[in-house]
Amino acid sequence: MGRIILVTVLGLLLTWSAAIKAVNRPMPESLSPADRAEVFETVWKTINNEYYNPSFNGVDWAAVREHYRPQIEAARTDDAFYALIKQMLRELHDLHTGFAAPNDQPLSTGLSVNEVEGKLVVVRVEPDSEAARSGVKVGMIVRTFDGKPVEDRLAQLRAAVGHSSSAQADRFVIYNSFLTGPANAQFKLGLEREDGTQFETTLKRSVVSRPSPSLISQRLPSGFYYMKINTLRSPVDEQFKSTAGTFMTLE
Repeated sequence: MGRIILVTVLGLLLTWSAAIKAVNRPMPESLSPADRAEVFETVWKTINNEYYNPSFNGVDWAAVREHYRPQIEAARTDDAFYALIKQMLRELHDLHTGFAAPNDQPLSTGLSVNEVEGKLVVVRVEPDSEAARSGVKVGMIVRTFDGKPVEDRLAQLRAAVGHSSSAQADRFVIYNSFLTGPANAQFKLGLEREDGTQFETTLKRSVVSRPSPSLISQRLPSGFYYMKINTLRSPVDEQFKSTAGTFMTLE
C-alpha cells in the first residue's frame, strides 16, 4: 500500500456553499430564518458524522447543539449567524476545523507579524505594498495598535479566540489575527526601528484575489505519494478524496 505525504492539509473546512447545497437549496443573497436553521443543522450534523475524533476532543457535541440553537434562531442578520457558526466550531478547540462564510474576503495588509523572543515583530513585508512604501521593514518591533499598547490588542484577541488544540496553535491563531478587521478599513501601527527610534504609520486592509484552488500530486522516487493543496474548497475537496483513495489502493 502506498505511503502518503500530505502538505498544507487544512482539516475539515465547511463552506457556506457546501452547506447550502447539502440542504438542496439555491444560494440566496441573504438567508431566511428557515435557511439559517437548516444550514446550522447541516454544519452540526457534518461534524457529528464526519469529525475524525469520535469524542470531539472531549466536548459534548450534543450539548453544543442545544446551546447554540436558540442563539441561531435569535440571530437578526446573516453576519450574526455566520459569527455564531464559527463560534460553535471553535468549541472543538481545533485549529484545522472552521467555517468559511460568503462574506469572508481575502485581505492583505502588506505585512505579517509574529512573536520573536517574546516581542511582536514584523516577519514579512510584501514588495511594493503600502507597508513597504511607508518604511515598514522586517525585524521592526510592533509597539502599538491603533494608538494603544500592543498588549491590549493581544489580550483582546486571546479573549475572543479562546483556546485551540495547543498553546502553539493558540499563538498561531492570535498572531495571524492581529492585523485582521473590516475590509478596506484603516489601522495604525506604532513601530520601533533597529536603532530604537519609533514611528507610527497608517495602513489599510485591502481586498485581494483569492488563489485558485489547486491540488498537486505525484509519486516520489522513495515510493511515497505526495499531495499539496492550498484549500479544501470545491473542486479541491472532491479531488483530494479521489486522489487519496487512489493512492491508498496502489501498491
